[in-house]
Amino acid sequence: MATQVESAQVPDFVREHDIDHVTLDIIENTLSNARFEMDRVVETTAISPVIREQSDQFPLIADRHGRMVIGQFGAAINTILKNSPYEPSDLRDGDVIAMNDPYLCEGSISHCPDLLILRPIFYEDDLVGYSSQWGNLMDVGGTSAGSMPISAKSIYYEGIRMPPIKLYDAGRLNEEALRLFCHNTRTPKMVEADIKAIAAGTAAGAARVRELCARFGKETYLEACDAMLDRTRSGVIDLIRAHLPDGERFEFIDHADDDGLGNGPIKLQMALWRDGDTMNVDWTGTSPEVPGSVNFFLTPEMFKMFMGVFLIMAFSPDLVFNDGYYDVVNVTFPENYGAENLAGKAAKFAVTVNEVRIPKETALDEHGQMVKGRADKPNQHDILTGSRPDGTGFPGAPFPDMTCGNWTRGGKEGSAMLGHHDRSGPVDNAWATSWNSSHVSTGCDAESLRSTGGDARFYCFAAK
Repeated sequence: MATQVESAQVPDFVREHDIDHVTLDIIENTLSNARFEMDRVVETTAISPVIREQSDQFPLIADRHGRMVIGQFGAAINTILKNSPYEPSDLRDGDVIAMNDPYLCEGSISHCPDLLILRPIFYEDDLVGYSSQWGNLMDVGGTSAGSMPISAKSIYYEGIRMPPIKLYDAGRLNEEALRLFCHNTRTPKMVEADIKAIAAGTAAGAARVRELCARFGKETYLEACDAMLDRTRSGVIDLIRAHLPDGERFEFIDHADDDGLGNGPIKLQMALWRDGDTMNVDWTGTSPEVPGSVNFFLTPEMFKMFMGVFLIMAFSPDLVFNDGYYDVVNVTFPENYGAENLAGKAAKFAVTVNEVRIPKETALDEHGQMVKGRADKPNQHDILTGSRPDGTGFPGAPFPDMTCGNWTRGGKEGSAMLGHHDRSGPVDNAWATSWNSSHVSTGCDAESLRSTGGDARFYCFAAK
């Protein structure tokens, strides 16, 4: 059974607006220029090549309700604040919130190397909006340089995770938090410079918003934000009607080969159709999460953001991209993949793999090197156990021997029960990922053990 994520009721900004078109166009284009200025500030002050040369950073400016009015990534400001110790009423001018946990911002960032900065914007002591920007840091620790390990089975492999905290409190830098974060990276000076550069980008956006409030008045600026959201919503409805025939269903199926750990193929299945002004997207039939690092954390709002980006870029690039159209997109995810279940399941998955499944990094040889797992060459993940799934020994005769003659045989005859020390197999079933009892060997000599993914490097015998 699928989980449907219903679109919201008609937003409060859908109404007649008390602002003339000329003023609205000036404010809209000023914010559009500010969005590119934010990019430029970061690119010219960051020092890592991933931001300075690749421009892997994205800005936005949001209204006082946390809705993006212009920008380039999904706004999850209310979720970020909900997962922080701060209420909007607690925020002050000069506060800057920093975080890099994808699960605490609805997937607005994709992985731990993405650091997100959120800055509230005040004018005459009133909150009038937010500026936000994230950038891909060079390294945040973890099991591999660059913090994107292809062997990752949970978010803990990526490196340090920071929940939403104040990087600046009323303009004062939290030097202790910054030092702690940078100390856990391989490039601390570069990371510190890039974090400050991202914060500087949000300061540029905030300055332009305050200038607009001073020029046109605070109330006019706030009305313009609502009008921009409404204008984009109307534009997206026109695009849906023009390019998606009403009632005609389009279906798509594709497959990823595997997750890099031998699990696959992974099916992606989507259906798309229009119902009046509403675009419907159904992902029922898509494969569930896999142990490897190919899972992409998406909430309904983030997926709606992607749909709007593609529509606007392909058919109406002059239309301002913002959060205004989310109520005209309905999303259906597979069972247990809804708006609430997705965040819980994904987070639970990360904890389960890391804390219950013992990763291969804990298996070391006599030289302190990791014993190779299924994703490595040669595969050496088999453990000699001779045990059942619960860790106890098999009963004796007349049942078959599972211990190579109580570990006395060394030839082709006999067999032993083997487990997988990296908890990885050709499928994600319990037997394939069992530490104790995955499959039997084809013999008791070294050649037989190597043929199924072992090298007699690791033993874990049942006591009884």
